[in-house]
Amino acid sequence: MRQIHEFHVDSTRYLDDHGKPLGELPPQARNTNRILAAYRNMVLTRTFDSKAIALQRTGNCGTYPSVLGR
Repeated sequence: MRQIHEFHVDSTRYLDDHGKPLGELPPQARNTNRILAAYRNMVLTRTFDSKAIALQRTGNCGTYPSVLGR
């Protein structure tokens, strides 16, 4: 089989598989209040999304586009 193209996707890891820092963290990671607020908003959005999808599937809500895109 002939290889047509080879590519590589660069990535940066700040934490290991157990959540421990691999080195110096970026400046935005030092503001724990902002990180916790962002995480809280993500969890609330996902929770609302699952409940709205469940309501839609049971016919108790109109058309609802999932935030996950599915």
